[in-house]
Amino acid sequence: MNRKWLLGIMICILAGVLIWSGIHPVKRSLWFFEAGPAILLVLVLLITYRRFPLTTLTYTITFISCIIMMIGAHYTYAEVPLFKKITETFHFSRNHFDRVGHFFFGMIVAAFIREIAIRTINIQKEKLLPIWVLCITLALSAAYELLEFLIGSLFTEDVQEFLGYQGDIFDSHWDMVMALFGGIALLWFSKWQDRQISSVTGKMNEKGG
Repeated sequence: MNRKWLLGIMICILAGVLIWSGIHPVKRSLWFFEAGPAILLVLVLLITYRRFPLTTLTYTITFISCIIMMIGAHYTYAEVPLFKKITETFHFSRNHFDRVGHFFFGMIVAAFIREIAIRTINIQKEKLLPIWVLCITLALSAAYELLEFLIGSLFTEDVQEFLGYQGDIFDSHWDMVMALFGGIALLWFSKWQDRQISSVTGKMNEKGG
């Protein structure tokens, strides 16, 4: 499929899911905090598309991650129906939909960091690149947990519900572990991302020339 058509379809789907997500969410006050990052991220990518287009892989991971955020914003992560059913079926102690979200958070951060580093610093052949990517991914995951805690403490009435602990005192730790796993998973697609980076930068050079 043509890249522009694919990206256009993703944008249309995101717009549709966003509208659905914002219609009668379970907690309107939480919706803005949960959906806000996805909206902001998409806007930034739209604004920077002409000057600094990213690979299709990075856009696809972003698309999936934003869909997850919008679903979580609509239902709250603890009440997503499909995963609630899975929780009941397998007798899990909590709804693990947020774990999926943090896994893709790790993937999206790793994808952005790796692509931007290769294209701006030219360190593609650096042997420590995977380690740098994972360290930054884990650091940003920890920073996100701290920011989430501060926002929940300052601006929400029920910080426990906002943070989605669901009775798990190690929730933040597991969130960071899942983000790390997401970063590791992204590294499996390194060669695919490298080929797409070469394609994107090649087309940019042709236009510039």
